[in-house]
Amino acid sequence: MDNIVGAALLIEVFGGFLFLASDGDISSVWFAILFFGLVAGLYGVVSSRLRQLEADRR
Repeated sequence: MDNIVGAALLIEVFGGFLFLASDGDISSVWFAILFFGLVAGLYGVVSSRLRQLEADRR
């Protein structure tokens, strides 16, 4: 697993626990944590897929 994807999953899990601990009151801080995890995860998936396609082309 790519390091970025692993870090994004940890951020998502941590943000999800914080969201549940705050009784579902989504504040800007928790939303930012979840959004950052989502963006980092998507970036990691796309970049690892592009690297894999580049390696297959060689």
